[in-house]
Amino acid sequence: MQDKVLLITGAASESGMATARAAAREGYQLVLAAHSQDALDAISQELGPENVVAVGIDTTSVQDQDSMVEQALEYFGRIDAVFICPVNESCADGLGTSGAETWRSMLMNHVYSIGLTIQATLPALRKTRGHILLAGFSSGPSLVPGSMLNITRWAIVGMGHSLRHELEGSGIHVTMIGPDTSNGGELSESTCSGMPGEPMQEMDIATAVSAILAETAANENQ
Repeated sequence: MQDKVLLITGAASESGMATARAAAREGYQLVLAAHSQDALDAISQELGPENVVAVGIDTTSVQDQDSMVEQALEYFGRIDAVFICPVNESCADGLGTSGAETWRSMLMNHVYSIGLTIQATLPALRKTRGHILLAGFSSGPSLVPGSMLNITRWAIVGMGHSLRHELEGSGIHVTMIGPDTSNGGELSESTCSGMPGEPMQEMDIATAVSAILAETAANENQ
């Protein structure tokens, strides 16, 4: 698996770093993107800078997203999988109790930025028949009163379903990772049915990503 390349956004988060470490152990080359360049440089040194491209990025910027992909392709020549890690931001307020800027921030960071990452990486993923993994659905799409975060989770679930149908026949896999993910986490009604449950821990997410990618690779080799 030495030639496989995994791109992770939100890579400076605990979940992102745990996933990067797990993927590195499996032999993946890594493109790590996040707001904090210092955190990225630290994890890059830990994992071996020759196997990591660290990209400081504003995920709400089209230019930054495109630059991220360009750097990945320039250094590694391909992208095989993209893991869009959840942003560490929460808001217990609902639409009626929070300001417009809070609502805008939630949409930009939890919906718009994810769409931009998907759009930016799709051309490269079409060439490798790659994999898109979305995570962070521990509070949705169940009904949680007064939670703007939950509203954005519903939007992302819809995005995942729509994307999967759009990409049918392309060879690109789309997977959502949540508290009820099992058997490789293939996007389905059961995977996205939603349970309030307990939030997934960092290692749970990292383990799930590794297992899903390993299963996909095994199926490709059959």
